[in-house]
Amino acid sequence: ENPQRVSEGDFPDLSIFDHFPFVRDNRVTIKSSDGVTLVDRVSRIYVRKEDIPDHVQWAFLVKEDQDFKNHHGINLWGKVRATKINLEQGKLRTAGSGITEQLAKMVMAQQGKMPLRGGYDGVVQKLKEMAYATAIEGKFAEKYGEHAKDEIFATYLNMTYFGNGNYGIGMAAKNYFGKHVSQLSPPQALFLSLLPRNPATNPTNDENFTKLWHAQGEVITTLYKRGVISK
Repeated sequence: ENPQRVSEGDFPDLSIFDHFPFVRDNRVTIKSSDGVTLVDRVSRIYVRKEDIPDHVQWAFLVKEDQDFKNHHGINLWGKVRATKINLEQGKLRTAGSGITEQLAKMVMAQQGKMPLRGGYDGVVQKLKEMAYATAIEGKFAEKYGEHAKDEIFATYLNMTYFGNGNYGIGMAAKNYFGKHVSQLSPPQALFLSLLPRNPATNPTNDENFTKLWHAQGEVITTLYKRGVISK
């Protein structure tokens, strides 16, 4: 059998970004057979890049991709760090994917371009994500120029799942804190940055939140040193 190759057909068409934002506000309404509304809620609130404070951005970048502003789609430093952690722990715990790679993964999943991630297929899929991430960076650079990184980051936050049915940071900010993203405090931003890697963990449970918080000592220390949060 011939080995798989990464080809243009493996990726969602980049033209979908010409219709940005392709993630829009969604309302979910469920009614009974006699017309009584059982559920009526917005499932996603779109947030513009202009409404994302610097401290919100840093809370995620310190955790997910500290070199995001400098690379062209592939978080090489994150992969080196992930490899070191995996070797120290003797098992695959993290892949070191950066913001654009995670966005590529989410878009590919949404468009049905995600096979099983185990074994050889998983390696091939990772290569596809890296290639698509690089293409996304090029597309956004062409479309938005110097604002490309901010637009990529905003798209990432609008697509990320924050647990408890909250798709996108706009919905997460509303349901967890009753606020718009632009009103989040640094500690609240840090709280939300803990969730994408642990979407199945209910953060409103005190015990779960304590575990998540204690696991982020390095992130909190880095944010403090950068002056994003205070003691």
